[in-house]
Amino acid sequence: MMTNVGFLPDETSSFVGRRAELARLDTALATRRMTTLIGSGGVGKTRLAVRAARAAADRYPDGAWWADLSPLYDDALLLPTVSDAVGLADHTLRMPVEALCEWLSDKRLLLVLDSAEHLRTPCSHLLAELLTTSPGLTVLVTSRQPLDTRGEHVVRVPPLPVDGAPDALRLFEDRLRAGDPRAGLDAPGDRAAAADICRRLEGIPLAIELAAAGIGRHTVAQLATRIGTRFDAPAVAEDLTASRLDLLADDSLWPRRHRTLRTTIGWSHELCTPLERLLWARLTLLRTDFDEETAREVCTGGPLTPPEVDRALQGLVAQSVVQWDGTRYRMLDTLREYGRMWLTELGEERAAADRHARSFLGLARRAHDGWTGPDQISWYHTVADTHLDLCAALDHLLTHDVAAAQEMAGRVGFFWACCGHLSEARGYAQRALDAGPVDGPHRTRLQWVLGVAALLQGDFATAEKYGALCTAIALYDRDDEGMLGATYLSGLTQLMTGRPAAALEAAERVLRMTEPGRPDGAPGGGGGRGAGGVRGAGGPENRESPEGRGLENRGSPPLEPARTLCTEPMGTPPPEPEPPPPPNPMRTPTPPPEPPPPPPPKPMRTPPPEPMRTPTPPPPPPPSSPPTACAAASSPSSRSPRSAGSASPPGPPPPCAGPASGAVSTGPAPTPTTSSP
Repeated sequence: MMTNVGFLPDETSSFVGRRAELARLDTALATRRMTTLIGSGGVGKTRLAVRAARAAADRYPDGAWWADLSPLYDDALLLPTVSDAVGLADHTLRMPVEALCEWLSDKRLLLVLDSAEHLRTPCSHLLAELLTTSPGLTVLVTSRQPLDTRGEHVVRVPPLPVDGAPDALRLFEDRLRAGDPRAGLDAPGDRAAAADICRRLEGIPLAIELAAAGIGRHTVAQLATRIGTRFDAPAVAEDLTASRLDLLADDSLWPRRHRTLRTTIGWSHELCTPLERLLWARLTLLRTDFDEETAREVCTGGPLTPPEVDRALQGLVAQSVVQWDGTRYRMLDTLREYGRMWLTELGEERAAADRHARSFLGLARRAHDGWTGPDQISWYHTVADTHLDLCAALDHLLTHDVAAAQEMAGRVGFFWACCGHLSEARGYAQRALDAGPVDGPHRTRLQWVLGVAALLQGDFATAEKYGALCTAIALYDRDDEGMLGATYLSGLTQLMTGRPAAALEAAERVLRMTEPGRPDGAPGGGGGRGAGGVRGAGGPENRESPEGRGLENRGSPPLEPARTLCTEPMGTPPPEPEPPPPPNPMRTPTPPPEPPPPPPPKPMRTPPPEPMRTPTPPPPPPPSSPPTACAAASSPSSRSPRSAGSASPPGPPPPCAGPASGAVSTGPAPTPTTSSP
């Protein structure tokens, strides 16, 4: 949900009670710079934070912003996640924390960090820096434990009251009607049984919601009996499930409540069918919201066929294990932890991670192919929304399948560069280069991604180095698409460093080299390795396989953006050429011989004097065509030692044809002249 400024998640179900907690939290946000909501898992900290942040958002001119930390397994992506949350896309070589501090230094905003308990120390250090350098910043954190940051104000979130206030019973009834609008507590004894259920569950909202979801298979009275029997049973000390789930919260703070939630989740797990339990475990690999297609790709295998995945997913939604907002699915962090524990017990962690990585490698391939098509905006949002899953897949592939990691980092790296994730693009590309084979098309694309990311960060020396390297590899492979991509990088680098003429010369030359219809054996004409990537070779179906040598068709973005940019000089433009001198009225030029041979490069002869003519000084040599951007780039004064022209094929360079169609002319039209050979 977008507020006037900022971003807060939608509330997809009714909000019950919490008036006293909201009042305390409203006062804390108005008087304290950092407030932490603490409570056991499932007690409702996130819902309370969303409601409080929305109520207070109008106080902050720069908005209220939400960062969900629950998908992060370590602090590697903590800074990028917080930077994304506040709208920062840093394109510099500075330290990320320095850029974030500067971005927030003059802003008045509310930053909410949700589910920070597993990153307490990194979050505490980060917030200490942000609060020191950003006087207008207010922070709200949800966690199972305090962060112990200086100046932190702690607000404890208790369960809903079960005696006196009707909040817990009202929540049970609301969730009961949400699952089945015809359901209710109208039968004799139902209301008393529901109140007993809420007391047994100690008013924990998540436990009450899970219990209400089980009414479809039992009556309220039967459900109360089953829950009472389960809670009255003695705990087994050596139960492996119990010992692992005790890690979900701090037992020194909330031991009894946590056992209650653990027991309720275990009871909900038992109510699921075997295939629903298996899907619950496999879905825990997904860090972000997902759709049915992603669930099928990640979870299909063994007894879970694609149709079974669809049926089991609907069963988990009915049990409130998975939430559905109308377009996407998501799983609460507490339930994901329970399912992840069962995935480990099943011994499926590696197989599930392989399927997850394979699914998102396929997504990266489809996004790469669709980037230059009409669905570019849609792919932009898809890659942005699945950022954490793409990073998780890359981390797995870097350990278990380096060749696939190189391909994935190369395909998704350009997206990340365009979406502002320059640090991730450059970091993953460098890791993949360091870990993988020394050659191959995927490595070439990685070098190109590194060059683009370096260029956008202002590291022009690195960008120029990788542009020259990609050009040399593309020439060796006779790869048209690789040549276009390399010139794209080199041309933009020259343009950004004030050498537009050299950029234009390189662009014109590579367009001539890669035009369709050249004879076999011409540079890039399909006569060498990598021919499957040549334009005009039959379309995408004739692309070389990923194991081949040449880059695939569309392996690099088209040159048209670079061609357009290269016609718009940046920096100091080249001097305008002087117009040609007017013709001498006292001289009749000597006509050229027929047929005119090609003029050799030697000085021009002065025509013989004619009788009865007043001698005049010899005229200046007739001017040739005014210098174009291509010619200017060929002069020693305008060519840098490592311009794109230096990457042309061996032999004499092709003749300068002047600006191509659509290019901006750099001087007036030439005046035709003739001269003697």
